[in-house]
Amino acid sequence: MYFDNLLIYACLCSLVLSAYTGFQPAAELNTTWNVTNETQATNSSLPALRHQIKCPSYPLLRSGDQISLEEKNYVMHRKQEAKKHVVDLFTRFSIDEISSAFFDNYTPSIAISLSGGSFRSFLTAAGVLEAFDSRTPGTTEYGCLGGLLQSTTYMAGVSGGSWLILSLMQYDFGPISELKSNGSWKLNSSSLRGLPELSINFKDSQRLLGDFPTDIPTITVKTSNSSSSFMVYFKSLFRLNQLKKSSNEMDSIWNEALQFYETLHEEVSRRKQHGYKTSLTDYWGKAIGDIIFSSSGPHDMTMSGARSLSSFKNHTLPFPIILTNSKNVDKSNEGHRRIFEFNPFEFGSWEEHLKAFVKLDYLGTKMLNGKPLTGLCTIGYDEMTFIAGTSSSLFNSILSHLWKYMAKSKKQTYDSMKTILNVFGLTSCEDINANKYVSDYALIYPNPFYGYGNTTLSSTIRNSTDLYLVDGGEDENIPFQPFHQRTRSVDVIIAIDSSSDLDNFPNGTNIGFTSNQYQSSKSFFVYDEKRYAVFPNIPSPDLFVENKLNKRPVFFGCHIKSAYKYLGEASKYSNETSESWLPPLIVYIPNTGYTTNSNKSTFKLSYEQNEMAMMIENGYSVGTYGNNSYDQSYFQCIGCAIIKRELDTTGRDIPDTCQKCFKNFCYN
Repeated sequence: MYFDNLLIYACLCSLVLSAYTGFQPAAELNTTWNVTNETQATNSSLPALRHQIKCPSYPLLRSGDQISLEEKNYVMHRKQEAKKHVVDLFTRFSIDEISSAFFDNYTPSIAISLSGGSFRSFLTAAGVLEAFDSRTPGTTEYGCLGGLLQSTTYMAGVSGGSWLILSLMQYDFGPISELKSNGSWKLNSSSLRGLPELSINFKDSQRLLGDFPTDIPTITVKTSNSSSSFMVYFKSLFRLNQLKKSSNEMDSIWNEALQFYETLHEEVSRRKQHGYKTSLTDYWGKAIGDIIFSSSGPHDMTMSGARSLSSFKNHTLPFPIILTNSKNVDKSNEGHRRIFEFNPFEFGSWEEHLKAFVKLDYLGTKMLNGKPLTGLCTIGYDEMTFIAGTSSSLFNSILSHLWKYMAKSKKQTYDSMKTILNVFGLTSCEDINANKYVSDYALIYPNPFYGYGNTTLSSTIRNSTDLYLVDGGEDENIPFQPFHQRTRSVDVIIAIDSSSDLDNFPNGTNIGFTSNQYQSSKSFFVYDEKRYAVFPNIPSPDLFVENKLNKRPVFFGCHIKSAYKYLGEASKYSNETSESWLPPLIVYIPNTGYTTNSNKSTFKLSYEQNEMAMMIENGYSVGTYGNNSYDQSYFQCIGCAIIKRELDTTGRDIPDTCQKCFKNFCYN
């Protein structure tokens, strides 16, 4: 019975594969779609309309020297909304010499960065934000950090961190204390039905994409019966609790899996039917959305459409940014800086290879050098599920692991599983057919930056009709780059690191990698007539662990002259960077096990309710340094970190409380 069901599944996959070709000849946009007026389209409800409208009169693409006027306007109103929460927060902090008058003409710009790490990051960050949320019962008591979320200007996420931000947007910035308990997050259902949990980290997955690892065992099948031999292997992929199920229960599991993948295919097919190229990531994004987005709401909600949410209209939502990376950029020639961002208004990159942004509403419009080729523009391309998948393309790593694992098994097993995996475009190198191979990168077609720019740096993007995007964690697994843009004027970054550097815990590798990138780049700032690299010095992973910086919060960039790499006297160089600007101080908060073992595998795709609750509870402790149990002044020290750049800029004396905090928490 099991094998019969599997064959049905394989047949279905074959049918899907025959209908699904990812790398097709460039499809022409459907010019027969209905044309509506611009006002109707831009004031549309949240679901993606995915049709064409008359192009607006204003430019769709701009150079990336400043933030957009729309973002500037939103942030201005956001900080006005945040001010009262900042004052309440600092009243509770009771830092000497810092009264409400300190904020009469100043509101700090606080950014929260959520790292990648799949659901480990999602749940840990959820716990941290719950601790920072004044709507969480008990968080506004003395010594607590409730209200910090309401005081925040920006939020950025990669991979699992981006899922949390997008989910909060979809639920109109509802409190995590409610979302975690009302069934909003269906993490007890695996995002990939029918596939086993894999206890490997991201680095291992990258190794699996290369040569065969030496530690993978050969599958030995002792029976000659083909059906039995297949099931011996297939059963070995499943968890023990699944093996104990009866045949009826297994039938039910397979029926559920079949229905899941059928629905997945139907949803992605609709995107393809409109002339878009699709990729593996389209499927992955839909699978993620099935778990973290509302079951009653539209799965095709767009990020630009989220501007219709009351939390956005009322400016109670910190401005959200989702990071991804481009595969078009030749990283060997361009310093590995391949970062792109999505925000509710735009999509683009601050990096020198592009330095341009396109209106997010019109992503999917065929353009040349920033101008539409026809008078019709596409809307509805920027589905949140697509963006969630784009920032977290670990889907291909999971299936690649299965591919490598089964490659040494019996031919009959190999062929059967190959049929199933081929539905997702996962083929071995020798099987790739250029006309049918499905991209394992997120694919934006048409490339909105086609023909834009005239430098050598921009050529790899300018000359391609397709734009390939991958997991944002492949460059910065913690989003720092968006908040090191002078135009955003961020004072402090609160960075939640749930990376899997060592035993699925962080050890400073990712923040150190970012520091090395900035220090080897041309970016610098001027302070006291001296030039410094824009990112603070970070110790090596060995020193990081030796000093236990991976077990507690630590502040980087406190003391400018000792915390940043000195680059020389400013007078020896041009005055192009003479504007007053200091890079943000970084409050680095690593995931560690306070109340539970929180080092879950990146590839753990399902959590029972009690597991989810324990991870969020531990995240709460991560954000509060064990509820202040390790240092009772921790909550005040967060306040000191928030205002440090204002003290640096104005030259005011540092309060005694803050001097003690910086002695305890600052590195260098």
